[in-house]
Amino acid sequence: MALIEEHIKTGNWLFKYRSYLPILMFILYFIGLYQEQTSPLFQSTNWIIFCYCISTLGQIIRILTIAKVPTGTSGRNTKKQRATSVNKLGIYSTVRHPLYLGNYFMWLGMFMLIPILWVQVLFSLIYWIYYERIMIAEENFLQNKFGNDYSDWAEKVPAFIPSFKNYKKNPANYNMRNIIRREYTSLSAMILLFLILIQLNNGIAFNDWEINPQIKWIFIVTAIIYLLLRLLKKNTKLFR
Repeated sequence: MALIEEHIKTGNWLFKYRSYLPILMFILYFIGLYQEQTSPLFQSTNWIIFCYCISTLGQIIRILTIAKVPTGTSGRNTKKQRATSVNKLGIYSTVRHPLYLGNYFMWLGMFMLIPILWVQVLFSLIYWIYYERIMIAEENFLQNKFGNDYSDWAEKVPAFIPSFKNYKKNPANYNMRNIIRREYTSLSAMILLFLILIQLNNGIAFNDWEINPQIKWIFIVTAIIYLLLRLLKKNTKLFR
């Protein structure tokens, strides 16, 4: 089997399980946690805020990506590749895989809670190796389905590092229902994971397992909002 064919086959398999990589990556997080507890940045309020801003940047990229895309594209499907058209406007005129770019920053912010460089470098390397295969498989699918329409666009737009020289505005309106329907899970998970990691850091590093009252109430409110939105999505037509 040619190397590119092997990457495509591997990428299609990884595509089905791409939501589980960050869970396995937390092994790296806790290795770093047990080795780095003395940095003045560790558990510093300003550093935590900075890390959260990095993750929020990733969430913003995701929102900008899905806010104007047609139905049937940029989805959360895991069983197989699918696309009804080639997205070329807006953020897709600057980078070919904006959702994976957004995911990278979301997770990077969390791993930066461990202020040690090798943790972020190793995380970035593993993330790239993992998602590079997925991107190769996706691009092979799009090339086969859309032919020159895809390849002409791909020649001008970088895969992962954005370039704004060929930016083309998307005239479509922002679809707030679509944003809430598709992103309430990732936004809620990001907030809840941040809170959990901050508490775990205190417990493991300083043996301080007392739950911070502010963290507790932010956690409860976020969880309630998540459950309400999930109920509305599953049982009403509000976000359809």
